[in-house]
Amino acid sequence: MLIFGIRFMNSFLRRRIGIRLLLHHHQRVLNGHQTGAIENLNVQAQLSDYIQSVRAAAERQYKWAPRIVIDGHKDATFPFVEPHLKYIATELLKNAVRATVRQHDQSHSAPPIRVTLCKNRTELLFRVSDQGMQLITAATLWIVAHCTLDP
Repeated sequence: MLIFGIRFMNSFLRRRIGIRLLLHHHQRVLNGHQTGAIENLNVQAQLSDYIQSVRAAAERQYKWAPRIVIDGHKDATFPFVEPHLKYIATELLKNAVRATVRQHDQSHSAPPIRVTLCKNRTELLFRVSDQGMQLITAATLWIVAHCTLDP
């Protein structure tokens, strides 16, 4: 039953992403944007915005937030769909902040979370590294139904 549920959720999420992409693209073209949904993004600027919002949420919830620094190819630009980058990066940053705060909660002092950008001619990679505890195992990494929050 769990396997069926995972397959269903993966299929559902892929379809949802496809529909959202088409709607976003259609809306942008109707509003006069030449590029549609795919934009040439300044990745550091986008990540900096996401970092600010994640740190603000952590300040509200945990009363402190670890520092987050960006290193690597800081001048990287890349054609991508901004809402998708926002969703992916924000989730990764929230997980890193939560793990770091849990691991270093008593001291309110923690090593910074590092976001490393790596770009070549065809790909852009970003890695989020924290000094928090491990929240998930390799077996549950790609399971949509897995939740890292305490029950």
